[in-house]
Amino acid sequence: AERGPLRVHFDDRGDSIPDLVRFYDADRRARGYPGAGAKTVMALAKTFIGRKNATLGWAVLDNRPVAAILVLHHG
Repeated sequence: AERGPLRVHFDDRGDSIPDLVRFYDADRRARGYPGAGAKTVMALAKTFIGRKNATLGWAVLDNRPVAAILVLHHG
């Protein structure tokens, strides 16, 4: 089957925070790697986005997320 193109989306308003947290938490549990829990990631994302200091990035292939990143801007 032919695959669609890989698309990358960015969100600096926070609209996709709940989706990112669900994606992250499911991946973390499935792969068993250590990391911050869903509540912590949600709190960080909401706080930094609210201050205009974060960007969410998504990679989507065949209409499903395959990667996500939360970049916290600080300094």
